[in-house]
Amino acid sequence: PMETDSVEKFIDDQHKIRELKKQYPNVDFDVHMTNEDINLIARKYEEAAEEGNSTAQYVMAMKYSKFGSEAWFKWITASAEQGHDIAQDLLGIQYYTGEYTDRYNETAKMWLQKAAEQENAEAQYYLGRIALDEKDFEKVLNYFRKSSDNGYIQAKYDLADCYEKGIGVDVDIEMAKSLFQEASETYYPALYRYALLLDKESNNADSDD
Repeated sequence: PMETDSVEKFIDDQHKIRELKKQYPNVDFDVHMTNEDINLIARKYEEAAEEGNSTAQYVMAMKYSKFGSEAWFKWITASAEQGHDIAQDLLGIQYYTGEYTDRYNETAKMWLQKAAEQENAEAQYYLGRIALDEKDFEKVLNYFRKSSDNGYIQAKYDLADCYEKGIGVDVDIEMAKSLFQEASETYYPALYRYALLLDKESNNADSDD
């Protein structure tokens, strides 16, 4: 068996590798990489970003820039303009929430639409949120369904809420239960809502007896 200090070093090395993989997508790392190697990769990303590579620009925004800063907006916008769907999604969300910039719904919709066309599930969800704000319920259901089908749990949860409350669609408790149950596998609030519907159903059955 490995000695205690060897085990701790192995775990620490694996943690560092996981962090590096988050910071530098599409790059293979191993425990033998030096700081010089890592710095070289960083310089290569910066050079690629300056040359217009969308992935490198995205990395520069997320790794080297404070989220929401001027530098972040510079790189994330550059990446979005090159067609990077995650950058488009993040930029659209910022213009929708107004967290780090003035809120511009039309600009938000533009970037989110570009990402949604690339099947970005989060962008599809936020387009549904915007449609809900605008009370365009047909679009709400359309975007929530697309996002849910692409695996975005919050969209599945909100779609279930629409069916339970009759938002843009006839009330369908069975559909709401089904969607809440599916979402509950990874999203605790959905489990709570599913349990409430089951409890209500049980109480109604008891009152009918």
